[in-house]
Amino acid sequence: MSDDSSLDNSRTVIVTTDDGTLFSCEPFAVGGPTVPQSLRWRLIDARGVMYIGPTYDREASLADVQRLVSAWWEKTKVWGP
Repeated sequence: MSDDSSLDNSRTVIVTTDDGTLFSCEPFAVGGPTVPQSLRWRLIDARGVMYIGPTYDREASLADVQRLVSAWWEKTKVWGP
């Protein structure tokens, strides 16, 4: 991953977390008619398990996303999805 790359050119990115877990990540709208929508990262691991991850930030670089997803995964894997 390039530290200076922006996500504006690609909506799906591949992230390898600090523990080696591989995720395909893409922005995903959550919410509904009675709840305001927000964009989160939808993460799909190598087994095909889907997770709704951290908040999506359009301005984040690929390195930022790597750090964000790794930190989120460290917390999530301890408590379970």
